[in-house]
Amino acid sequence: MSSTFHSNARIAKQSLQAAWQDFCLLFPTTASSVEYLYNMAEAEGPIKCQYCNTEGLTRNIGGRSSYCNRCKRSTWFTSRTLLDHVKNPRAWLATIWLLERGLHISSNGLAQVLGISQSTALNMLKKVKLVISYNMEESAVQLPIGHFEKLICKRSKETPAREHPSAEITVIESQSDDPSGHNDTQQEQGKESNHEQNNQNQNDQAHEQLDENQKMVLSFLSKEPIRADRLPALTGLTMPAVLSAITMLQIAGFSEQLIGDRHIMSDKKPERRLPAISAVLISHLAEAVATLKNTVHGCSAKAMQLYLADYWRTACKSAWTDNALLRACIGAGPITDQEILDYVTPPLVLFVPLQKGRL
Repeated sequence: MSSTFHSNARIAKQSLQAAWQDFCLLFPTTASSVEYLYNMAEAEGPIKCQYCNTEGLTRNIGGRSSYCNRCKRSTWFTSRTLLDHVKNPRAWLATIWLLERGLHISSNGLAQVLGISQSTALNMLKKVKLVISYNMEESAVQLPIGHFEKLICKRSKETPAREHPSAEITVIESQSDDPSGHNDTQQEQGKESNHEQNNQNQNDQAHEQLDENQKMVLSFLSKEPIRADRLPALTGLTMPAVLSAITMLQIAGFSEQLIGDRHIMSDKKPERRLPAISAVLISHLAEAVATLKNTVHGCSAKAMQLYLADYWRTACKSAWTDNALLRACIGAGPITDQEILDYVTPPLVLFVPLQKGRL
């Protein structure tokens, strides 16, 4: 897996360099980039004054601003688009243009070719990926984020302290119950308690799904090891019934077996129970997970939806040809840096199956 990841990274870097050279031939200057953006924006509808909504503005070739003869004010044609108030329109056009080529682009690679900081490149990529996610609804199915737990290997500000990054799933699920939210300090103070409460709720739900024999055996398990052959006398169950109950408790994560046929109550969380999905959809998920592991290695639960949107972009290139992504960005509206910072993948993610078959 690691060698495949690094091999794919080298190929992606080479492809990015080659595509960047092509872009520079087409758009050698900021003025040529701005003119192209203007023509694309105008093709989507007449450019109007942002103050009085008047059409027919005056503009110099290569200029970002147009003059309104009615209210005597200047308007940027990128106003009210994803490119609202951007300082480097050529870098933004390059980012969108390169992504339209179906390339796997890292923030480090993009920063290198554009001559910008890695943090700026990362922010730009996230904003464009968010725009892509806006366009997924017609083709996508909604799935619980837990179906993609194998992808989660990176931490974010949502990750509970001293927990594996996948613990973000329970944080996301608990926060979704309170959409009004609190301020950042309150959220940080409540994150650990919410996480513990969500884990407890999950344990309670799993416990309710145990049958009577399993509950009976579990009631005699503790952190002190106990031999299986002692349980029939304690529970009143037959030995086969005890062994069957122990097996199911181990599968569910409630108990562990030690050397010498001894058993204890487990510290592990019970297995997350997810809604059943079809075999065809399972194959779609497996392909997506494998592809993302080989290209980006993994992600945080916080950013999961952005990665699934980008998977759709790279795997279904036909959906984003002929300036489709640029048109989507022009029509998306502004996205602030704070919105990107605060963005958290919802409990139900959008996923576009790319293989044919009945779901």
